[in-house]
Amino acid sequence: MNFKVWCKSFLCIYHVIPNITSSIDKLILLKGANSSYFGEGAKNSTVKQIEGLINLSQRKVNLINLKILTDEALLE
Repeated sequence: MNFKVWCKSFLCIYHVIPNITSSIDKLILLKGANSSYFGEGAKNSTVKQIEGLINLSQRKVNLINLKILTDEALLE
């Protein structure tokens, strides 16, 4: 029963995955463009910004992988 709920839930959001990944791209671009380095005191801030960008990139990769797996499952 739980598997059916997960499948139905994922198929409901399947069509918006490209929009979500596009939004993540825009967010990465904005965060990257707004980041700056203002000397030694900003070093920790820069590291946190980079970690945030990496986190967003990984979320996008996970969404793309889920979409690909779903496409393959639907073809079978």
